[in-house]
Amino acid sequence: MIVTQNFTLTITPPATGGNQTAGYGKAPNRNATFIYRQLGSGPTYEPQWGNGLANYLVDLPAVAQCILTRLLLFMGEWWESTLDGTPWFQQILGTAPSGGSTLQQQVTLILQNRILSTPYVTGVSNLEVAMNTVTRSFSMTCDVQTAFGVTPLVFSYPQPGNQGIPQ
Repeated sequence: MIVTQNFTLTITPPATGGNQTAGYGKAPNRNATFIYRQLGSGPTYEPQWGNGLANYLVDLPAVAQCILTRLLLFMGEWWESTLDGTPWFQQILGTAPSGGSTLQQQVTLILQNRILSTPYVTGVSNLEVAMNTVTRSFSMTCDVQTAFGVTPLVFSYPQPGNQGIPQ
């Protein structure tokens, strides 16, 4: 589980499946297809350095880390491709529904497409999105099918605490 001040992402790898991380002092899984640098916990999600191969994830956990990275990348944030990213401000948070569908349907489709465009993701099922404008909370759950197995995904944005200027 990756927990931060603002976001929570839980991805549970299958019970079987061999080497899920490169491990401390262990050689990486030579049969690995996908290797991804591990990120620290939020709010900055800095890439992890200094532990050699233990700083890398392989296969299913690597895909999970890639999903998190893709969901947290704001549209327009990456200088190399300002069209890449999750349109949190442009189409999800604080927007009104358009085209006769509900906002929840639109958000579900946006997030499903974002997850499906992640490398090695082959499908998304049981996708549920819950938005509460009163508490300003958001959560998403789904099962993600990958080339390495199926994993449940939980992504949530809890209500921020009192962040106003002290009186």
